[in-house]
Amino acid sequence: MHRGALYVTDLNSCYSYTRSGEGIARIAQVERSALGLTMEQVESAAHLRASPFYDLLRGHIATLCTTAPTLAAHDRTSPAPITANLASTLLRTTVSTDDRTSRDAANGYLVDRAALFMRKNFSRPRAHGRGDRR
Repeated sequence: MHRGALYVTDLNSCYSYTRSGEGIARIAQVERSALGLTMEQVESAAHLRASPFYDLLRGHIATLCTTAPTLAAHDRTSPAPITANLASTLLRTTVSTDDRTSRDAANGYLVDRAALFMRKNFSRPRAHGRGDRR
């Protein structure tokens, strides 16, 4: 394993990971049914770094790990569907030959991500006094 890299593993099959030294792993476990992909598609996912969504998923998982306690306290909706949609989109861009499917998945992710951003940042009560015009 390489520091900061994304890996896909089918938890229904035998697997093992090794890494020298110490470190922490951030893991997003997504049911295959939530991905909307077949087992073969997930297993054939290759060259994840080639996907335009690779860095987005890495950043999304890192953000979830750091903000999970606050998301649970303030958000009424779970980020799980957005995470699954982004993971599916990343995988589809590495295994699918159907450009429309990949494009639709990408657009769906971006809409979900924008909605989560707006809920997180614009649903907070504003403090009166600072920059509040009446």
